[in-house]
Order: sequence, then structure tokens, then C-alpha cells
Amino acid sequence: MKHIFKKIIITILVILVILFLIRIFNSISFEVKYHTVERNGKLAIFNQKNQQLTNYVYDEVYESTYVDPKELGDASLLTTFPRYGLTLVRKDKEFAFLNEQFKEVLPFGTYDLIKPMNYYGYSIVRKNSKWGVLDKSLKLVVPLKFDMISQSLEVENYSFIAKNGNKYRILDKKANWTLKTEFDSIEIINDNFYLCYLGYKKYLIDDDSKLISDQYSAFYSLNDGFIVKKDTKMGVVNFENNIVIPFDYDSIYAPHLTPYFYASKGGRFGVIDLKGKTLIPFEYEGFWESSENTKDKNNLHLIAQKNGKYGTINVKNKIVTPFIYDAISSWIEYGPPAHYIIKDKKWGLISYEGKVLIPTIYDHLHYITDSLIKCKKQGKSGVLDINNRVVVPCENDSLIVDYFFLPRLDKKEYKIVIKKNGSWKFLNLKGKLIKDNVSETEVKSYVKD
Repeated sequence: MKHIFKKIIITILVILVILFLIRIFNSISFEVKYHTVERNGKLAIFNQKNQQLTNYVYDEVYESTYVDPKELGDASLLTTFPRYGLTLVRKDKEFAFLNEQFKEVLPFGTYDLIKPMNYYGYSIVRKNSKWGVLDKSLKLVVPLKFDMISQSLEVENYSFIAKNGNKYRILDKKANWTLKTEFDSIEIINDNFYLCYLGYKKYLIDDDSKLISDQYSAFYSLNDGFIVKKDTKMGVVNFENNIVIPFDYDSIYAPHLTPYFYASKGGRFGVIDLKGKTLIPFEYEGFWESSENTKDKNNLHLIAQKNGKYGTINVKNKIVTPFIYDAISSWIEYGPPAHYIIKDKKWGLISYEGKVLIPTIYDHLHYITDSLIKCKKQGKSGVLDINNRVVVPCENDSLIVDYFFLPRLDKKEYKIVIKKNGSWKFLNLKGKLIKDNVSETEVKSYVKD
């Protein structure tokens, strides 16, 4: 047994050493050899020995990543020049390419605009309002005939979108028009994917200019696939267009950052997991995100409707808040850690665990802080805390809260301004009197509620 354990430890250590050496190799292999120095608003290029290689003439020296991030992980974040033996520079409004000796090989003014190379050595250029693409030999591989050519590197799409008139093309990463189809419009829907429209038809195209599917009428992007609609039914496919969840549903919705879907069929809603297994049966009239901070992160609550009434349940279909309310709120930023509830047109407050904090006896509630609630009853205003304790009695004609979530710059205390029987008063946030008989002039900046 000890011998087996020793072999396992040695194997793990060997793997760790190999990973460390790979990281060191990447750092050495992709060591930046040149850098820029600025003087009087202009740039010059220097080598590792800090020897000056060019004059201070450039307004910008463009760096490029070494490799496609999908091919080499963290090492791809390193930037450098030259790339493929070329460095793109800008002087005033003109662009040029320099060789490895930092001499001009594509003179300034040849094109009106040059964009930095993509990972495969291709650059978008523009001249006289027409666009084309250069390869790394500075050959024009896409002629200057397009009204626009663009890349969406910010979402890791390395192919090109080209527009001519009212038609669009997708050119692959090496600027080839492999798909041979022109579209009416193109939408970027995910890293490495496009949704292309031609008439009433939709095409899912990947970043290699490959057709993934043309059989769906709607797409919704997920982390590892798409919710799609086929005829009148919806399902889920992965990036390779393999069906993950069959087309059995009238609707599927992906709540934010949750490991399940809301789905409907036959006019009823349920919850399914990411593989299509039913978590909550199809017996509800709707679901809404609660977005609450429950103690158990794996047991989030959902706002649901059943028989026309609202409540909350967990993902095991256990009732947390009973289905007796006419309305229930979701989470509100800076608000109380609870739900507002309405029953018979009266407001109350209930905890995320289903405990009634403030009964439904008020005409309106509105949070001041995460623990103070402004209330209104029979035309009079007051303040409660989150546990229904009275801070300011609900007997004021006007009530204004001078409060913001950040500390006051003037260091003064936040206050509650009330008007009762024609007299204005200042209270602190604990309901204690600060000043009595305040003049109208002193409170004129406050808005009467």
C-alpha cells in the first residue's frame, strides 16, 4: 500500500514539474524583445538593451498577441512587435508597416487606414472609402471593393464581416470567402458564432465560416450551446448542433447564473435541469427570478404563480412562501433582505424564508435603507424597521427622508423630515427629535410627498 501511495505522489510531482517547465518555456519563448519610449508626445522603439532603434516620430506603435488564445492559454496574453516580421505604426494620421529592422516596407500614405494584424497575419485596410485585407506578405488578398470590413476581436471572433451595398459576407480567419453565401444582415451572438439572416431564414455560422445550422427560427445564446426554436417547439443544442434537450417545450428560458431552465408546455410552467430532467413539475402559471441571497446557494427560491396567487418555492418544489398573495416582489438593490407582498390591496413584508416581517395592513411600503421602511396608512406616513417596530408613527401629513447610501461629505447627520399639524420637524434615522418648529424656508429643498 505504501509503495502504491509513493508512486502516486511521484507521478503528481512529475506532472507539477512538467507544468512548471511549460510555463517557464512559454515565458522565455515569448519574451518581449522590443519596447517603446515616449518623448515630447512621440514614440521611439528600443531593444532589450535599451538601445534606440528609431527616431521619436511615431504617435502609435501597435502591438499584437503572439498566438490565438484558444491555442496557447495564458501565453497568448503577451504582446509584441514585430509580428510575422512586421510592425504597424502610425505617424499623424498616416500608417505604415516596418520590417524587423524597423524600416518602412509599406510606406506611409499607402492606405488611409490600417488595422492591426489578426492572429493569422491579416490586416484590414481602407483607401478612398473602400475596404480590403492584406496578408502578412502585404499582398492585397481581399480587393478594395467593400463598403466595410470589420472584426470583433473583443468577443474573440477572428473572422471578418464584409459589407457591400446591402449584402454581407463572412470571410474566414484567413480572409477566404469559403461559405459563398451573402446575407441580408449578420448578428454576433456569442464568442465564435454569428447569426445570419437571409430573407425569413436564419443561419448559425461559426468563426471558421462553417454552417452549423439553418433549421431553427430562433436562437438564444448559452455558455455551451443555444436554446433554439424549431417550428413551434423549443429545445437546446450544443455548439456542434447536437440536441441536448429535445423539442418538447413551448418555451424555455435560462435564468441568470442558475443551473436550470424555466420551461412551459400545455400552458403550464415547470423547471428542468441543464440535461432536461424535470426538477419542478409543470403545474404553475409562471416563474420569476427571486435573486435573493439564501443561506443555501444550491437551494435558491423561485417566485411562482399558482391558481392566480403568488408565493415562493425552492428547486425541490417545497413551498417557502404560501400561495396567498396577489403580488410578490423580487430582490431590490439596496432594499430590505425580504419580499414586498400585497394581499387585498394592502402591503406587507415577508422574509426570504417565508416569515411575515410586516403584516399586510399598509397602503404602501417603500424602503429607505435595508432595514428602514417608509409606510403609508389612511393617508398618513411613518417609518418602520424591518421587524415591524415603529420608528416614526404613521400619523404625519408629509414625511421626507434625507438619506443616501454613501456618507455625507459635509459630515452632517442624515435625517427624517416630517410635517404634522402644520409644523415641520427634523428627526434622526432612529426617530429621535433633532429640531422642532422648522421653518418652511429651511425645508424648501425637500419635495413634499
